[in-house]
Parts: sequence; structure tokens; C-alpha cells
Amino acid sequence: MNSLRAMVERWLAHMPPCEVSFARFGSEGSGRRCHVRVDVHRPEGDLAIHFFRHRDGMWRVFPPTSVPVAMRVLTAGIDD
Repeated sequence: MNSLRAMVERWLAHMPPCEVSFARFGSEGSGRRCHVRVDVHRPEGDLAIHFFRHRDGMWRVFPPTSVPVAMRVLTAGIDD
């Protein structure tokens, strides 16, 4: 599992030192799947990066894919 701090440091490594603040946006279920906005305050303008926690515990900058819609046919109890 990677830490959110490590991901933020990786994304901001190329920038000069700046002020960073975190804003938790939401979570689903037990809180394991959540997304966080990181605000970066720079002299040339503010920047926001969204990080999403995936089911495997990894933080990524793209949201997890949703569960595809599926349909099934129940055959139990049908008279032929």
C-alpha cells in the first residue's frame, strides 16, 4: 500500500517549496474508498490535485472504475 504523503511528494517533487493543504472530499462505505483534494499554493497560481483511493489501497490520480452493471436470469422454479 502506498501512502498519500508519498504520492503528493512524488507529484510535487519538481516544484519549488510551496504551501500545501489537504481537503477530504468524501468516502464510501467503511471509508476505505475515498478521495482527497490537495491544494498547492504557488506564487504563479493555486493548483489542485485530486487523489483517489482504490480498492487495493493504492492512491491514484484517476478514480476507480465503477462496478459494471450486470443482469442474470434465474431459472430455478420455472416449469418447462
